[in-house]
Amino acid sequence: RQYAGTAGLANNAELAKRQAEWAEEVKDWRAASASYLAAGDTLRAARVLGENGAAVQLAELVHSLPTSANEELVLCAAFLRKLGALDGARAAYAKLGDTAALVALAVEQGAWEEALELAASHPSHASLVYLPYADWLAVQDRFVEAQDAYRRAARPDKAVRMLEALAENATDEARFADAGYYLHLLALERLRA
Repeated sequence: RQYAGTAGLANNAELAKRQAEWAEEVKDWRAASASYLAAGDTLRAARVLGENGAAVQLAELVHSLPTSANEELVLCAAFLRKLGALDGARAAYAKLGDTAALVALAVEQGAWEEALELAASHPSHASLVYLPYADWLAVQDRFVEAQDAYRRAARPDKAVRMLEALAENATDEARFADAGYYLHLLALERLRA
């Protein structure tokens, strides 16, 4: 840097950028990202960090970025999600105000309480939550709750199919009390439709 004037470089940012490019050439991604940040090229710094799996440094970058740095935050979130650093991705999506991505992340993680809270506070995203939640409830043998979740997801057809399958299975297994219960729920579901 002390020779920047004699090398014909206009300013420190240009020097930092050239240092970053050189560091990339010699595969020193830490120095490259630091130099890109010093040059003010946060997008390129984020790309270098992400391509080299530096989740911790990416999460730190997310916290230091302003909310107006949309392109950088989107890139960081994508890399963090890919690297499995979901808390960092969540922070980036929150800074972006991207509720749909926050909902998708909560669903992907199976963080149902968080997903349901987001659905309650942002009803336009409820369908993104309730259908996978209903499927999860059905797998957990929580069929009555699954039926309600299918209804909230505006998919009563799936609730009907689930109840039909449950009633048929209970009949095949000679569990007639269960079959009667599921047929009763099925009748109520059809009356709602």
